[in-house]
Amino acid sequence: MGSISCLLGYDLKAASYVGAILGLWGLTDAYGILINGMTSEPAIAAAMYIFGGIAGLLSPVAVHKPSKATVAALALFLVLFALTAWFIGFEASIEHLRAFAKYSP
Repeated sequence: MGSISCLLGYDLKAASYVGAILGLWGLTDAYGILINGMTSEPAIAAAMYIFGGIAGLLSPVAVHKPSKATVAALALFLVLFALTAWFIGFEASIEHLRAFAKYSP
């Protein structure tokens, strides 16, 4: 949403509010994943949602009162989110390949 706002020349403030709302949603999902033991690795999945949720909550602060610290914190949590998502995807690919290897000739 932020990239579309920039592309169209709109202010990022509205997009940052949406980011904050989605950040709360992500933190709620992380709680549900941990409490209910969802996925085979609930701690890693919840960490991804926590990193994304914190980044979403930091977005209004980084947009309205940008400083080196707020932008660096936002970037840190976005990088942690991306690395965690990559790790989950990589592990899932390996597991799926192992599971389907028995069907190959």
